[in-house]
Amino acid sequence: MALLITGATGHLGPHLIAELLRAGDFDRLYVAARRNGGSSAARVNALERAAASLEAASTASMRTTLVPVDADLPAGGLAVPFDDITAIVHAAADTRFAAPLEVLRRSNVEGTRAVCDLAARCPHLQQLLFVSTACVAGRRTGVIREEMQDDSAGFANAYEQTKWEAERLVAASGLPARIARLTTCAGSHATGYVHRFGALHHLLHWMARGLVPMVPGTVATPIDVISTDVAAAWLARAVTRKPGGLEICHVALGERAIPLGELLDLVFPLLAGDRGAPVQRPILVDEDVFESFTRMVRLSGDALLARVQDAAASVLPSLLHPKQYETQAAERCWGGPLPHADWRTLFSQVIAYARAQRWGFVAAAEVCHA
Repeated sequence: MALLITGATGHLGPHLIAELLRAGDFDRLYVAARRNGGSSAARVNALERAAASLEAASTASMRTTLVPVDADLPAGGLAVPFDDITAIVHAAADTRFAAPLEVLRRSNVEGTRAVCDLAARCPHLQQLLFVSTACVAGRRTGVIREEMQDDSAGFANAYEQTKWEAERLVAASGLPARIARLTTCAGSHATGYVHRFGALHHLLHWMARGLVPMVPGTVATPIDVISTDVAAAWLARAVTRKPGGLEICHVALGERAIPLGELLDLVFPLLAGDRGAPVQRPILVDEDVFESFTRMVRLSGDALLARVQDAAASVLPSLLHPKQYETQAAERCWGGPLPHADWRTLFSQVIAYARAQRWGFVAAAEVCHA
């Protein structure tokens, strides 16, 4: 049995590879990777070392071979032996919330189209597992069902829209498919390890520097953030379970989502250590105040603060559309309640790791890549 993985060099990659090696369900893992100035083999070797550091079982690793594959998904470039593949995990995506719509469509929509075309040519395919995001709910509020949704509520940014469009391609493909909508993956609950720092980590970093003075929402706004370990474990199990038609699963806290006020209570004492002094906690505001502040910052002439605020404004307004994600289908696939770690431990570990790594050497001036 062979599995093809796209996006394995991203945030989830080492965790997912570690889980797959630990389980040993596949003889070969074809790992698609762009060259990006170096060989795909070198990138996959680095990925395998990172996975090994997450304590993948050595005996399982010996039974499973990682095979690097040069990839250019939007162009349809992916040379793999179709007869060999029994499952595909498509996790490759451009996750920049502030990127232009057409740029994101090339990676997120056309890349998914290429994977669907490839999957249709695999005669022994048992599952296409598409790694999506809970963000496809866009501006919807209330309980979000594990089902296909229309776009009537609109979206907060182009990333949400293009992932929604990609889901439609998967649903229309007629392939044996499962769509996994993940909420934000913070890092490892065991060690705090973050393979690639993202929007959540950038926000925490800017808050530690006092650059995010206000956040839209209320103390009761639900925040759904999960451990990367749990997301990877769920995906590794799900890809071995053939779906009965199209299945949609929310890998999320669901009813256990964190109230925003409680989250801020926890993180701000932890962030204070970055500067050796208390950090000013952002005030919670409504949509009008947040938008007025954003306009004011753009007119202020402060280039750094304007870049930070623009990036924050591409992420934070989603808090104005509170949601609770249904998780029953994800739990059925897992075989019971999802094994979420205590969120306080998760954030404590991730912030400690991020501070030790100097937030991944992220400079606030680089916010366009958030």
